[in-house]
Amino acid sequence: MATYTLPDFWASALINGDYSGMSPEDDAALDAWLQDNEPGACVSVEDDSAFYWVHDASRYVLACTCSTYTFIE
Repeated sequence: MATYTLPDFWASALINGDYSGMSPEDDAALDAWLQDNEPGACVSVEDDSAFYWVHDASRYVLACTCSTYTFIE
C-alpha cells in the first residue's frame, strides 16, 4: 500500500472513475500523474482535507486543498 497527498477535486475520478466534474486541464493532469506514478487502485481517501502549497502532485497541479489517498498495487 502507498499513500499520497493529492487534490480533493481528483477524489471522484480516483475512487469512482468519474471524471465528469473535472476540467480538461485537471483531467490531463490526473492522467499524467497516474501514468508517471502508476500507484495502483485507489481504495480510500481520508477525511483530512487541508490546503497544501506542496503536495504529491505539485508537478501537475498548483497549490490546492488536498487529502490523503491510499492505493494498493
